[in-house]
Amino acid sequence: MMKNTVTKKKLAFIKKLAQKKYRKLHNAFVASGAKTVLALLTSSAYSPSYIIATPAFTKQYPEIASQYENIWHIAPAAQYKAADTLSTNPTLLAVFACKTLAVPYLTTRDRMLILDNIGNPGNLGTLVRVADWYGIKDIIASPTTVDCYNPKVIQASMGAIAHVNVHYTPLLPYLQHAKAGQIPIIGGVLRGANLYQTTLPQYGGLLIGNEAIGIDKSLRSYIQYPVTIPAVGQAESLNAAIAGAILCDHWQRVI
Repeated sequence: MMKNTVTKKKLAFIKKLAQKKYRKLHNAFVASGAKTVLALLTSSAYSPSYIIATPAFTKQYPEIASQYENIWHIAPAAQYKAADTLSTNPTLLAVFACKTLAVPYLTTRDRMLILDNIGNPGNLGTLVRVADWYGIKDIIASPTTVDCYNPKVIQASMGAIAHVNVHYTPLLPYLQHAKAGQIPIIGGVLRGANLYQTTLPQYGGLLIGNEAIGIDKSLRSYIQYPVTIPAVGQAESLNAAIAGAILCDHWQRVI
């Protein structure tokens, strides 16, 4: 098998992809870790352009290395870490093309997450993972939500980004369109109806707001099912990812 050389120029390019402006410029993102990269490699939605693997990983998975021989590069752990500052256990890293999809509108047969201004990459990555767990294929996100191809989002999704589409669009006209189509919207709020005493619709959108300020005021009137996860202890609030997981679990029970 060809042992392609990892150049300093390529390492510098990969490091630049940690920044959103370079991801947009090159329409590319970087994913690291065997679980995440292998999930993306098996997805027909993503196309790899460059792969770096340690000698140990290449030896363990010769069939994968052979499949991607022309873009497969073997690098020692030290060189690998120069490109991937997030990984604590370097094995596999790849550059993929970002995918561009038309924003899907909700119908009476859909279940989607709608995210308003989620700023924490770990929260978004976990919400992508939660969506995948509960069979939700599409997430609608406000333009102010963190980029789904942020390396920390990709890492937190643990491969789920291969199965869930994240679409960015202004939420006000999106929710107006949903209202016109009589599509129900569930919203996680601090002072809503008790989640466990509310019968949720089988389909529609589940709106989750910003970690600090919740759902924007301009969007709240479009929520038909404002619900609260009742607290038992003294914690002030739950973070967006945990709240989203609880809401999704309860929503799943009505199907």
